[in-house]
Formats: sequence, structure tokens, C-alpha cells
Amino acid sequence: MMEQYLLRVPKKVGTELRKKIQDKDIKGVDMVAGADNKHFKFHLGDQEYPVTLNQLPCILETHKTYDDNLFYKSGEIGQIFMVHENAEKQKLYEDVAELPSGITPPTTNIVKRKYSKTKKYPTFPKSDVARVEDSLIRIMGGGVIEDVQEELVDYCDWMVTDAEPHGIVVYDEMDLIVQHPEYLTISKKKDQNEKDGNSAGSVLADRGQAIDDARTPADVLSEEDDDMDDDGKSKPATAASTPTNSGNKSAEDDDFDEDMERMLNEDMERMLNEDMDDDDDDDKYNLQEDPQYVAFVRQRQVLQKKLHDLETEILTNQASISSATNFVLKQRFQVKDQTLQQQKAQLHDSLNETNQAIQDLEAKA
Repeated sequence: MMEQYLLRVPKKVGTELRKKIQDKDIKGVDMVAGADNKHFKFHLGDQEYPVTLNQLPCILETHKTYDDNLFYKSGEIGQIFMVHENAEKQKLYEDVAELPSGITPPTTNIVKRKYSKTKKYPTFPKSDVARVEDSLIRIMGGGVIEDVQEELVDYCDWMVTDAEPHGIVVYDEMDLIVQHPEYLTISKKKDQNEKDGNSAGSVLADRGQAIDDARTPADVLSEEDDDMDDDGKSKPATAASTPTNSGNKSAEDDDFDEDMERMLNEDMERMLNEDMDDDDDDDKYNLQEDPQYVAFVRQRQVLQKKLHDLETEILTNQASISSATNFVLKQRFQVKDQTLQQQKAQLHDSLNETNQAIQDLEAKA
């Protein structure tokens, strides 16, 4: 696009300027910038006029055409040079950063009519802008944006509030534990269900193994005879010893029933003994059921994970510092490295305090 700008001049100056343009004599027409790049001096012949640079309320597009039929965009203008007759009129625009009206009639007093109703947003902090820029750099580099671990839990009433009808949003597990201690109960139930499932599977496996061990050779032979097709041929001699009268139990069946009854009695006795042991353990102080101890353990796990992720981010940032060729970008990475090192030191202190608290509770137990 071409470099274009708007120049607004008084009528007297405009008449002289148009005459020079028609005569193609632009000698003596010049504009000199001031030290602040906001105040200028406009020279027209021997005359000198003060100029201010103001912001337009909306972008103005310029188009060109060669045949009055096809138009193409040639530029965008967002500022205007205001030429004043004297210094007194210039002072009226000293504190005006943006003009209230545009160039065309529809944009007359547009700031008050339209833009005043627009919601005002605060300026984004530089730290947030730098964080978003770093995320964009990682995305363009093909890296992982953020590690996400999903966990399914049972629904509770405190998970939905009037302010957050679609569910509460928590970015730190420790904040969730502090705000809603019930979360520890949910996690404890989940762990207990997993333990019960594993123990039930092992008991069934042991019981199935015991039943297989209790089978006699005669039982195996009788099962093999049942699997054979009844084609009218004589059965093997090993199967002939098996009684065919279904109304009477054989000696092998009696032995099997006795073994099963004995196994069931042993299982029942073992379960009763375990219940009695559990009752004895309930009377003792269990450190694993102390909510304060559980909270400290979970806090230690969270801090260890944060420390690991922070160390990974520090290594990535240091690699970016080494490979950065842009001075501004490299300086930004260095500032970020200092911030990450401070966060790492704080995490180390918090982790040491948590470990000390856990050791104190274990010593009391």
C-alpha cells in the first residue's frame, strides 16, 4: 500500500494550496516534525502554521481507479494533520487524543453516539501478554500446549453454584481441598473401591484355584465321559466304574461335597478372624485416616508435580534463550527465566515446609 495521510487546513490556506497544485508549483510547501513527533510546522511560501497530529475515531480507507469503473484499495488512514491559523487555536487540540467526529457525514459525533455504548475493557497486563506470546510460540513450534489429566468423580451438590451453573472451575487441587474438604472423601472412596475390587478378584482367584485342586481323578474321568458323543458304542473301562444311577450319590461326589463344605468353613472362619482384626485396628490411631495428614500428603504430591513441570519449563526457556536471534525476544526469555527461578525457589520452600509437617505428624503417631 501507499503512504498516505490527511491534511486539514483553514480555507485561506486551502485556496492557496489548491492554486499551487493546479499550477504544479509546490515549491515552498513543506512540513517539519517536532521533537515529540506530535507537533509539526507547516510551511506555505513565507508563512508558517502550527500543526497537531490527532487520531481519527475510525479507520478511513482510500481507493483508486483509472476508469471510474474498477476501484482498488490503496491505503488505510487512522490519523490526520490539523493545520491551525495561530497558536491559540492550536492549544484547543493539545489535550485531544482522538477527534469526536470522522471525515464523512455518517461519522459525525460518532464517539458519543456509538462508541460510548461500547463496553470498556481494561488494558491487559504485560505478564499476561508475554504468557500468551510464549504459548503461541509453543503452538507454532508444534509442542504440547498444556498437560491435562482427566479424573471422573461422583457428582455432588457443591460442584454447581449460582455463579457457575455449568460447574465450578478450579486450577489448583489444593484450592479445591481448602474450599471443599468433601473432595477428600470422594477421592478416598475411589481409592477404597479400587482396593476392594483388587482384593475381591484375588479372593475369587484363590477360591477357584482351591476348587481345582480339590478335584479327584475320578471327577476328571467322569467329565471326559460326559463330553463324548453317545453313539451306542461301549464306553471305556475307566468310565465303566462310574455309577449311572442319578438318584444315588457316588463316593467321589460325597468326598467332593465334604471338601467343599470344609473349604467354605475355612473361608468363613478366616473372614471372621479378619473382621476381629479390623475391630482391633479401629481402636488404634490410624495416621492414614487423619484428614490433616492426607491433606499434607496430597499437597506434597501437587508441589512435586508443579516443581517437575517448572523445571521442564526452565530447561525449555533456556534452550529458547540459546537459540533466539532476536535481541528483544532473547531479553524477554531472560526475564522469564529469572521469574521461573524465583518461582522454583518458592516451590522448594513450600515443599520443605510440607515435608517437615508430614514428618512431625508421623513422629507423633
